[in-house]
Amino acid sequence: MRRHRDDANALSGVALVIADASTMMVSSVFWIKMAAIALALVNLVFIRRLMIAGGTTWMIERNAVPMRVRLLAGTSILCWTTALTAGRLTAYLGAGALAKGGP
Repeated sequence: MRRHRDDANALSGVALVIADASTMMVSSVFWIKMAAIALALVNLVFIRRLMIAGGTTWMIERNAVPMRVRLLAGTSILCWTTALTAGRLTAYLGAGALAKGGP
C-alpha cells in the first residue's frame, strides 16, 4: 500500500513539473528542492547500509545513540525540511512567481 502512495506522489510531482516546465527549469528554488531530495536519497542509502551492516546493536543493547546515527538523522531532517520549504516557495519566488506576476 505504501509503495503505491509513494509512486503516486512521484508521478504527481512529475506531472506538475511537466505542466509548467519552462518556468520550473529556470527556477533556482526548484533546483534547490531537487538537490535537497537527491541528498536525502543519498542519505537514505547510508542509513540503510548502517542498518544492514549490523550497526543496530546499540538499539538492542539500549546504549546511547551513536553520533554517526544522529548525524544521519539530522541530515535527513534538514534535507526534507529544505525540500518541503523550497517546494512551497516555488509559487512565491523565482522565475515561476515572475511569470505569474509575482515579486
